[in-house]
Amino acid sequence: MKRWLRSRIKKTAESEDRRGIELLVLAGVDTGQKFTIDADEVTIGRVLDDSELTGGVLLRDATVSARQALIRYEHGDYTVVHLQEATNPTMVNGDAVDSAILIPGSRIQIGRVVLDVRANDGTGLADFTQRYAPAVPLKQPDKTDSQFVPEIVEPPTAEIKLGDMLEGPRPDSEIGWVEVREDPESNDTVRHSLRTGRTVIGRSAGCDLRVAELSVSRQHAEITWEGQNLVLVHKSGTNITMVNRQAVTDRMVLQDGDEIVLAGRVTMTLHLEASHRKAAAKKTKKTTNVSSVARGSSPEPSGLRGAMEQKAALERRITEDFSVFGSFVDIDVVNSMGMKTNIKEPVRIILSFERFRTFIAGIVSEFEGHVLNSNGDELMCFFESSHNAVRAGSAVFARLADFNKNENTLDSPFCFRIGVHTGQSLVDLKKGIAYSATLDMAGHLQKVAPTNRMAISEPTMASLPAGLPFKHEGTLGREALAYYLLEGFLD
Repeated sequence: MKRWLRSRIKKTAESEDRRGIELLVLAGVDTGQKFTIDADEVTIGRVLDDSELTGGVLLRDATVSARQALIRYEHGDYTVVHLQEATNPTMVNGDAVDSAILIPGSRIQIGRVVLDVRANDGTGLADFTQRYAPAVPLKQPDKTDSQFVPEIVEPPTAEIKLGDMLEGPRPDSEIGWVEVREDPESNDTVRHSLRTGRTVIGRSAGCDLRVAELSVSRQHAEITWEGQNLVLVHKSGTNITMVNRQAVTDRMVLQDGDEIVLAGRVTMTLHLEASHRKAAAKKTKKTTNVSSVARGSSPEPSGLRGAMEQKAALERRITEDFSVFGSFVDIDVVNSMGMKTNIKEPVRIILSFERFRTFIAGIVSEFEGHVLNSNGDELMCFFESSHNAVRAGSAVFARLADFNKNENTLDSPFCFRIGVHTGQSLVDLKKGIAYSATLDMAGHLQKVAPTNRMAISEPTMASLPAGLPFKHEGTLGREALAYYLLEGFLD
């Protein structure tokens, strides 16, 4: 806990705009593995100690040295640093380097291993990954993927609620429009009109302005009239909303030309009708973010007392902002290394494992869960509802045959083991990280589950509705924790 507190204190001084990178293995024994890099320093190597394993890049290829290189975050850049004890060179874009700055699209080569550097949102290798179709067609999908079928949904009209208006434009009038760009790599946009009342924006089918991007919450934000002001209200508890590169934690008055970005992916540009620009331009944009020192308050005490008060305040903030009760679901691919053996076309491995992650992410989102940052072929997910957690796990198995038939390009089928444990945890859903013994216990349960079965703990079982088809299976020896296996599928 102390180490984590020190880490949190350090991170609060860093830019909130910092985003990690990902490394996708394109060649070598671990082809298809994906590693998320969001720490100040991680080690790349074949033999890592316990302190380096957390967040480290463990590669099993014999051409990688025990400790090959470091990746460091300094002054806003990620840099790869070659370690002198390594027997093979560290190559970046074809050149042996002592150190080199990494950007999305860079290629790191170590012996037979090739790593593709990607932005943390998955930008890169567009030809190898399956994308979700936008709810409104922004462009035609790539014809290289014959299984890609776009969903075409006409943009709904904003619901008009007269009770939400104190003053402002007359009822049922058009006040302007937003240009929506869902794909950051494309300039294609679609126009959505704004009318009086409230326009709810999000991924849910019931939203007035619906987007398909998975990182956008089901009800992410809304645009509404408050008096004579057009106001953006942030609604998501897991993903960020930005206006002109400024984070909105509650609400912000909008002006003509403002750029709204949801979850760092979907961009919307506001265009107001001429008759509404003048009133909006008079308003000063501001958020209701709480400042660290209230105006007129006494300065913070210095010395030991000040340090203790800052620590107490930080601990309160951690408890208020990050302490949650919920269920962790650990999903592991059985024999993932064996599935890749003798596959001569790396693209088949990469495509299949990217589709596996998309398959899991879609189900987790459907049941209102969150995929946390996970390395390799094991995904850790979090659900505030234990019932939704086990329903999602059941759905994975229920739909697995169709996934293997239609999406898997490898010779071996995907098989999973799933473990679920419930309890109090420290979870940062915006960054996709968690610190919790509850998370570790989900991993232990996954390891005792038979292939294509789900094991849940006694606390999870106690929080579920009565009558679900779980059968007592045994007890985890070291933890002395009873666990149960799902029999069949849940509705």
